[in-house]
Amino acid sequence: MTLTDSIAAVEAAWSRAAREIGADPASVIAATNGKRPIDNLAHFKPHLRPNEFAVPMDAFERSILFYADASRGG
Repeated sequence: MTLTDSIAAVEAAWSRAAREIGADPASVIAATNGKRPIDNLAHFKPHLRPNEFAVPMDAFERSILFYADASRGG
């Protein structure tokens, strides 16, 4: 079994999301720590309806994978 520390990738993804909404990345990272991404999405993009969460959630999850791959040199 391999364990992967994804903290850096998740923080990079939240930093990117923060810049997209015009918010301070450090504040967004602090606010999202320990909370489910779907709950954070609802908080930071309140204009979205629950049935509109799938696309931005997928994009966010893909950005985590992108940053995780980048940190491994992939």
